[in-house]
Amino acid sequence: MQTTPFNREQVAQRALASTTNVPNTCQLWSREKAGAPSVGDFDGDRAADAEDGWKQEPAKYKHPGDRRPPRGTSVYWTGGSNDNGHAAVSLGPNSAGVYMIRSTDAGGKGRVATVPLSWVEQNWGLTYAGWSETKSGWYIPLAPKPAPKPKPLPAATDFHWFQPGKTGSPESGLVLGVRKSFGTLDQTLMLVGSQATSEGGGIRMRPILRGNAKAKKTATFPLVDISVAAGHPPPPRAPKARGKYLKKFAKVPANFKGGDWNVTKRVAARVSGRQVVGHGVLWLTIQRRGWKVLTNRAVNVGGDHKAVLVRVKQKRTGRVVRFLVINAMSVSAPKTKSSAIFARGLELNPHIIMGSECADFRAATVDRTN
Repeated sequence: MQTTPFNREQVAQRALASTTNVPNTCQLWSREKAGAPSVGDFDGDRAADAEDGWKQEPAKYKHPGDRRPPRGTSVYWTGGSNDNGHAAVSLGPNSAGVYMIRSTDAGGKGRVATVPLSWVEQNWGLTYAGWSETKSGWYIPLAPKPAPKPKPLPAATDFHWFQPGKTGSPESGLVLGVRKSFGTLDQTLMLVGSQATSEGGGIRMRPILRGNAKAKKTATFPLVDISVAAGHPPPPRAPKARGKYLKKFAKVPANFKGGDWNVTKRVAARVSGRQVVGHGVLWLTIQRRGWKVLTNRAVNVGGDHKAVLVRVKQKRTGRVVRFLVINAMSVSAPKTKSSAIFARGLELNPHIIMGSECADFRAATVDRTN
């Protein structure tokens, strides 16, 4: 079955936006609001009118006598001095539960108005026929359900986050996170890693995030202050900008630096002068003295890159810290949201997160930004 180009809510909105009409053209007016064609003189009485519209609607989709027409559907009456009937658009119930319609000539000749469903019978003496899910035999589709409001990731509320900038801004793509049960996140700072450039077809500004993760003192371990940094250099098509970014990233004072480096492990090690662990282009660089790598896992979390989960131990205290380096982008599966990729990463139970390409994940919705 053919469907109208406008859904029910759109039909109702189009009807509400209309204020004038050519007198005695209710069927024309109502079908234009739905984008439906003319049915002509269906009953052969030499008049193409609302009664033709009602008679032509498929029985399967007609609701004779039903006085609860849903919003955006077609409503019909029969009778009148010339037996033309009447057609209008339902607006559904108002706050008082009264079903309202948008009708031609209801505000006076040539004036469209909003009136109760019963108004046509009471003022014009027509007989209520019912309503139809179709207009001129074309189905009027339901309006799509509104997209659900973003909800905090179930585990995201367990973290302190640093994610500066508004959604979609250059700086919002990076995020640092520290699990609350592990410690705090303070002394956060955003640096400009590379400025926006036309190189490589255009690359926007790329930031660097830095912060201090203070692991809580326990009966077993003393307080540990861990400086961390997250970065995402420009891609290979902008080598000059990428080179400048990597040099600046290497100079940022931090025990651990992680992110999507957009380089090989060998290059990351040469630029940073540090021990490098990770997978693909996601690398975590580790201060050579004082820390030992226990495990290094690449985990599929649904993005274009496998996330990297690294366990390290501080030699002096024996404290173990779990780092997650994650890129939440999925070009290969564009309908996959970064928040969903993040959710899978959080299931790995990390202590510290260094994330990039966080398109629709907003730390501000679950904790705070600095």
